[in-house]
Amino acid sequence: MLLGITAGYLCKQAIVPSNVAGEGISILKVCFISNSSNPGKNFKLVKSDSSWTVRAIIQSILESERLGPNILYPECYGLLLKHLKSEEVHWLHPDLTVEEVEQRYENLHMEAEWRYDLRIRYIPHNFIEKFKEDKTTLLYFYQQVRADYMQNSASKVSDGMALQLGCLEMRRFYKDVNSNGLEKKSNLELLEKDVGLHLFFPQELIDSMKPKNLRKLIQQTFQQYATLKEQECILKFFETYAIFASCDEEVFSCELVQGWCLSVDLVISSKGICQRIDNKTLVRAEYRQMLQNLTLALHIQHPLTVNTATLAMAENMMDLIDGYYRLESGSKNSVIVREQRGTLYLTRDDIILGGILGEGFFGIVHEGCYRPQVIILIVFFNYCTCDLSCIRLHVLFKISAIMKKLDHPHIVSLIGIIEDDPVWIVMELYQYGELGNYLMKNEHSLGNTTLALFSVQICKALAYLEGVNMVHRDIAVRNILVAKPDCVKLGDFGLSRYIEEEEYYQASVSRLPIKWMAPESINFRRFTSASDVWMFAVCMWEIMTWGQQPFSWLDNKDVINQLEKGVRLPKPEGCPSASFSIMTHCWAYDPCERPLFTELVYKLRYKSKNINLSCLWQEFGIDQASKDDTNRLWEAEKQHIQELLQQQKLQMVEDCAWLERERRMQVSGLTLFLMEYQMHYLSMVEGPVYTTIILFQCTIQQPDATAELDRTGDKVYNSVMKMVKIVVQLKNDVNTLPPSEYVRTVKSVGLTLRNLVSSVDEILPILNEANKTEIEGTEKLLNKDLAELISKMHLAQQNDVTSLKDECKKQMLAAAHTLAMDAKNLLDTVDQARVQANLA
Repeated sequence: MLLGITAGYLCKQAIVPSNVAGEGISILKVCFISNSSNPGKNFKLVKSDSSWTVRAIIQSILESERLGPNILYPECYGLLLKHLKSEEVHWLHPDLTVEEVEQRYENLHMEAEWRYDLRIRYIPHNFIEKFKEDKTTLLYFYQQVRADYMQNSASKVSDGMALQLGCLEMRRFYKDVNSNGLEKKSNLELLEKDVGLHLFFPQELIDSMKPKNLRKLIQQTFQQYATLKEQECILKFFETYAIFASCDEEVFSCELVQGWCLSVDLVISSKGICQRIDNKTLVRAEYRQMLQNLTLALHIQHPLTVNTATLAMAENMMDLIDGYYRLESGSKNSVIVREQRGTLYLTRDDIILGGILGEGFFGIVHEGCYRPQVIILIVFFNYCTCDLSCIRLHVLFKISAIMKKLDHPHIVSLIGIIEDDPVWIVMELYQYGELGNYLMKNEHSLGNTTLALFSVQICKALAYLEGVNMVHRDIAVRNILVAKPDCVKLGDFGLSRYIEEEEYYQASVSRLPIKWMAPESINFRRFTSASDVWMFAVCMWEIMTWGQQPFSWLDNKDVINQLEKGVRLPKPEGCPSASFSIMTHCWAYDPCERPLFTELVYKLRYKSKNINLSCLWQEFGIDQASKDDTNRLWEAEKQHIQELLQQQKLQMVEDCAWLERERRMQVSGLTLFLMEYQMHYLSMVEGPVYTTIILFQCTIQQPDATAELDRTGDKVYNSVMKMVKIVVQLKNDVNTLPPSEYVRTVKSVGLTLRNLVSSVDEILPILNEANKTEIEGTEKLLNKDLAELISKMHLAQQNDVTSLKDECKKQMLAAAHTLAMDAKNLLDTVDQARVQANLA
């Protein structure tokens, strides 16, 4: 199995500028571990150039012999950047430069609130034996472990262990005192007065005993170690402390994502990456198994994804893994994959500036040309003329970084940025402009089919954002550009935020599009993917009204009052009922009741196919002279359609049976199987014949035909077939099975779904990025379908002896039907992705 890790770096300036040293020169204050209670007392000032790396700074300190002579393991040392007023810490990667530190952290906190600490982070296997050859590193590591123990763990150990560890340090500290030195009361009192017992023992232990009893225990314990030498005291300390905790590993509380999120303690040490279970560790990977792109070959069967509470924790974890790889391999090369600077940053010489197109929030927008290798592209520029004291430059860079990471056919492409003043952001220019203006200009030439296509494309882009945990927060036609008459692209990521530490982002600005926003966003500035769903429905309403502004008859302050009362935007004239039904579903007041974008893509894709059919039905009213004539024509046509559809139903049943017998080898067996299954399902669940046929033709869409591929050894196809067969069997046996047997059938469905997801995940890494998000979204939808099936199964069991028995069974079958159809949809999506990746 593979674990892929990719990271950038975040570092904060803790540098004291030196004006006398000259431009580009800084003085860095690095603190050392010592016995002093003041961590900043022992330090070294390092004069460095802006191009110096962290590795060079560490090397400069070690070569100065401030720690001691003859250091044999310099690769074990690391530099920790710590914020003194919070728990924020950053391990600085050896390849990071001083300039990058200055650029990326100068505005996060005040300069005086940061401190550099030199620590030993990468601890080799069997470190005691190896550090015996390097006495300087052994002593420094001992002081580091003991300082961490006194600060974080001393109050948690037993009194006996605290006495042992304290007396060991006391013996090491007073190495020249003879074995009977502390037996004299005057010597112990002098030690207590001049140095203080708090240097050796936790304050909790000192406060919990009478001084006389404590002195007696110290004398008795010290006597056990009176003959030990300095190095022997250190080794005995590690041996004793190992009973309580391991000093050669770091533990990260995170989540393993394996179909569901499992909270675990991930242990990283020289032995490898482990998972802690009941205070023990289970080795997952060793560093000799690591490939050059920081992909770990793990002894598990599925891709391993790790969720951390913060980005800093993830980066610290990756730095530790990378450091152990360098230590084990003896190489200075990092295996962390970094974004290539050349893919984002441009030079001004490659660009020809054109005329002004308009003015935006961040500056003036220009037209221009970008000419790398004589290839001409039309772009537009965001020429920053704003006061950077009000609008920080890093906001522009953050927007650019967000857009550069996005790769979707219906999201505006960023070409790059020029970071030198004046800052330019270079993007594609689409000649048709904003969608709102385009709709108004072409109102009479655009039909419902094109409008529905625009909605589907925007929804696909938002499903992609949902898959990468991003909220857009400003979905409107003004932020959608028309690339071609049949292609639109989502843009303007100025309000976008990645969801990292929480499941939602809480805004702190007031310039927000109130009339497009969900109630929770207006009330609490709470933005999630669910609030984006609300805004998408408002954007759909704009499209269906050819660019009209929503709630144009209300002031911003009155919008929330209307929404709280249940008032929603009216149905646009000419809007298909199916489309408006989707909008109203997205406008549910409770965010949990709104659909996911992956669900919306599925619904819009198939319901849009009915728009042409709806247009044909509207043609039945041509040349009507009166309302009575209209009603007579409609009733006659309705009767005609009912008779025609009844015949079609009978013919369809015969055709399905014949196709299954005669053409199974030419047409996908799964598609025919689902056709038959849908007919049986509808005949059982629905009511009269006429209603059944209408639902089959218009509401429950016939799935696209499964691709005609070689299914030999196709695990995805086999899993879908097995799932559909189980659902069909449930339908056939539902009236004879006792309620207790429902669990067995639903459990089989769950196991089959797990196998299906597992088989899809096996091929997911080799598919195109644009298809991965849609596949992962469909997997989430299947998990939701399974949860709904389980819920309906429990409901059917509870009502087995009530009058709702039959209705609950129908609901259970409906949930099973939805699950089977979504599984088929997943197969179609995977087949399409495999064809595009030339894997079919």
